[in-house]
Amino acid sequence: MEVRPAHMEGAIKSVVNGDFIVMGGAYLTHHPTLPADGSPLPDKDIPFAGSAMVVIAESREEVMRKIREDPYTKGGVWDADNARIWS
Repeated sequence: MEVRPAHMEGAIKSVVNGDFIVMGGAYLTHHPTLPADGSPLPDKDIPFAGSAMVVIAESREEVMRKIREDPYTKGGVWDADNARIWS
């Protein structure tokens, strides 16, 4: 969560500018049960499984370069070596 603000700043700019990310977000292992009082689920309790993005790029190399430059990769959230790209 420490690098999330930097990641989100770049991701939002990319979506708004239409220069790489079309859409993206986390995916979960299962739908979490929310607290009965309606409060948000603490981040530590969200069952994250990974991330998915739809991007516009000229090549797979460009996609990997941008993934490796992202604050999530640099901050240890994403493992770029295990990224899968479908085109």
